[in-house]
Amino acid sequence: MAEWSEQEGSVFVINDKRIPPWVKDPAAINKLEKLAQELREKIEADEAAEVVREPEELSALVETIIQDAFSRISSAMDRYESRSEQIKMARQILTAFLTNRNAVIEAGTGTGKSFAYLIASLAYSYLSGSRVLLSTQTKNLQSQLFEKDLPFLARSLDPSISFSLAQGSGNYFCSLRYDFSLADGALRNEYDSKELESISAVVKKIREGLNDGQQSDFSPPVPGRIWSLMNRDSDGCTGSRCDHYGSCNYYRVKKKWENSRLIVSNHHLFLFNLLNDKKLLPVYGAVILDEGHSLPSIAYDIFTSSWSEQTMEELRKLFTTFRKHATSVSPEDFGEISEDFENSLSRFAAFIQQWAIELNLLYDDDKSVMAGATRVLVPSTAVFEKFLPLLSKLEDEKPENTDSRLISLAGILHRRLGEMRRFLAESQKNDFTKTHAVWGEKRGGQFTLKATNMLLSNLLRDTLSEIVIYTSATLGYYPKGELPRKKGELLQGGYFSSFLSEAILGGEGRRLMQDVFFSPFRYRENSVLYVPQGFDQPEHSAPYSEKKKYETKVFQEIIRLAELAGGGTLVLFTSNAMLRSAYEFLLENTELEVFSQLELGPNYALKSFLENNASILLGSASFWQGVDIPGKELRMLIITKLMFTPPDDPIFQYRSARVEEKGGKPFMELALPFASTMLRQAYGRLIRSENDRGVVAILDSRLHSKFYGKILLSNLPGTEVSGSFEQLKELTREKDIF
Repeated sequence: MAEWSEQEGSVFVINDKRIPPWVKDPAAINKLEKLAQELREKIEADEAAEVVREPEELSALVETIIQDAFSRISSAMDRYESRSEQIKMARQILTAFLTNRNAVIEAGTGTGKSFAYLIASLAYSYLSGSRVLLSTQTKNLQSQLFEKDLPFLARSLDPSISFSLAQGSGNYFCSLRYDFSLADGALRNEYDSKELESISAVVKKIREGLNDGQQSDFSPPVPGRIWSLMNRDSDGCTGSRCDHYGSCNYYRVKKKWENSRLIVSNHHLFLFNLLNDKKLLPVYGAVILDEGHSLPSIAYDIFTSSWSEQTMEELRKLFTTFRKHATSVSPEDFGEISEDFENSLSRFAAFIQQWAIELNLLYDDDKSVMAGATRVLVPSTAVFEKFLPLLSKLEDEKPENTDSRLISLAGILHRRLGEMRRFLAESQKNDFTKTHAVWGEKRGGQFTLKATNMLLSNLLRDTLSEIVIYTSATLGYYPKGELPRKKGELLQGGYFSSFLSEAILGGEGRRLMQDVFFSPFRYRENSVLYVPQGFDQPEHSAPYSEKKKYETKVFQEIIRLAELAGGGTLVLFTSNAMLRSAYEFLLENTELEVFSQLELGPNYALKSFLENNASILLGSASFWQGVDIPGKELRMLIITKLMFTPPDDPIFQYRSARVEEKGGKPFMELALPFASTMLRQAYGRLIRSENDRGVVAILDSRLHSKFYGKILLSNLPGTEVSGSFEQLKELTREKDIF
């Protein structure tokens, strides 16, 4: 394995080797570095310049590095076909890296963006000595990069390439928590002695370093509720003071990360790393954010605090366990601490109750209410004044003086009570509901107060100093009924404006590179888009009978389309309730086998569908993106309804209010771009390779009746549109779709 030595900032040198091993003319590298440095200095000296002209010699040298890599790949890959857009994309990314610029690059399905950014990242790592982080939204893409693409590139370009997979700490086994769960009887309540022996055998392998200790290492799989008893809790980790530190699988995995040129990770961990002063991941000089369209929504989720009575109960249980183990604390001291704990918790519970009253959710149920300018005051934010200092002291104790369990519990309580105190203090600021989206929810009789810090771009931008490359098949949105013929006009017309308004880009003033590479797939020849009339959804207040009539019509059309394709049909829903109704209807009214994501779970439902070529798969929101079904297994894709953000979504409401304050229109600036992205993501499930063929059916008449229908259709890959079932049958025969 390569040895890394840390230098200034994020730069690392691997055995002083700074030339990509596949480069045929190593002497050209010095000239490349000189030209790149000159251009960097020029850009930094003139930030206001509208156009950055790259020296032709620099472009040629970058092109050579990329071409040399693909030349090696072509020799190693059977039936390799050169893709000009893939090479251009790799060149764009490497140029951005070398000239210290961020980039937003859309690459349609089939461009080969994974290899493009992997080769650019490897070249940059060699040339600069910097590590590169590769972050994705879905586990499917992480697995593809780590298990397939990177091993192939190692075989093709350099066997010494070091890369690793980094997951959030909750994905890893914790020996200390496993021991606690055994001692407390929690695991024995779930498993018999034979099952515990099986788990113990896996634990032994983990402690011996034979695997990384992820949930997938246990066979049969450990259910989520059991895994939660023995996975790592970062708040309670005692680090080097833990009895198991010497054999800890998590810290063993972290050493792999530190010895890697490329780290494959996910957006959650990437964001949490920024929020934790970049202490979770090793230093990196650049980051590729694939599936980048999803990063803003994930960031909003991470920045959301949630408080309820259940939160208080969980804290009380933790305190009870803590008290059982804190034998070194005198009864007198514990009396004061217990009083401080209960008084503080009661004050916070009263604060939450007051929010329920203010939002008129004390008696209502199954409802969500935005706080608006509502502000609830508490008598004092001075809570846990006696308990928190004790927790800090216990966290600092040496292992020989305090057992690991107590140190761990102190850490968990310290973090969670500290968050509660900070939230109280934040909520008392006059601008709280201006900087936060605040709302209350009542579900199953329980009130929950939620607040999302909406200044996330400002907060994270200061910490994101590395070069950032956003990429995805769906980053852009053009707000007109017809796309320009020239790429330059598209980009200048604000194709990425909507995405960039939410994106978290580092480096104030750093010039942004933008490009789009359209899919090379022949949509017009290999697919048909079917958008029938007559599928107008009833109003929310419409009678139940009218809603059922509409649903029945949709379900009958699903059967008609699925039987036309002979199965191989994926149906996407925006509502779980409608999916369940469809499942029941289809079971009774078609001979084709039907699999539901809700009934079987996403993984097993997809597996069952792939094993039965004449079947129908029903999927909800998570199936709109990230699902990869290439080949004849998927021939018919049915989208039952356009996906808009619900108008009562608190984040949407907050952002809408800000848009209106500036004189804008939330529907045009927020709702439509989101609907377009989700429709394009869903549309992309059908054609996954150049030989794929099929039909996309959208059963939503708003594409005909509303002004925005043309806009949404214009943002889809160009293909022939059919409005009638008879015409659809004729086109599928002409194009030999089925």
